[in-house]
Amino acid sequence: MTDVELTAGKEVEAKCTKCKTVKRHTIVAMVDAKPKKVKCNTCDSEHRYIAPPKTKPKAKAKVVVRDEGDGKKSVTVAAKKKKPAAKKKPATRKKKEPPPPPVPEEEFDKMIEGKELGKPRKYAITETFIEEDLLKHKTLGLGLVTRVKGGGKIEVYFRKKGAKTMVHGR
Repeated sequence: MTDVELTAGKEVEAKCTKCKTVKRHTIVAMVDAKPKKVKCNTCDSEHRYIAPPKTKPKAKAKVVVRDEGDGKKSVTVAAKKKKPAAKKKPATRKKKEPPPPPVPEEEFDKMIEGKELGKPRKYAITETFIEEDLLKHKTLGLGLVTRVKGGGKIEVYFRKKGAKTMVHGR
């Protein structure tokens, strides 16, 4: 900023909260010789004064003067080297534990062995099941109801997929 005295009604550079960039603003209110409230000349929004971010001075080129030995001098202009950015460590993810293996078919067969199980019923949410009912699911296959839980849920052991919680009686 220059040495111009700031007063209400004068223009000043400020960061606009609506435009999200530095724009020309008209000073609306002052407090202690500093702008307090401004109005954007681009979008007409009124907001508090936010000073524009200070720009970093550009790196000056390095001038190298060498004496060639024969009375001549050579001048080389080289830009300042930037420091290499620090390498970031790759984000480490916790490996998910594999799901427990499904109940083997032999285990399922042991569960239903010696039980009076009729023909399996087709599974549907609207059907009501009790313990030890045999059911046939469209995608999971043959299953045995092992427990009736509260809230209209049952636990079913399927021949190839293991234990699943399912809904019933809705």
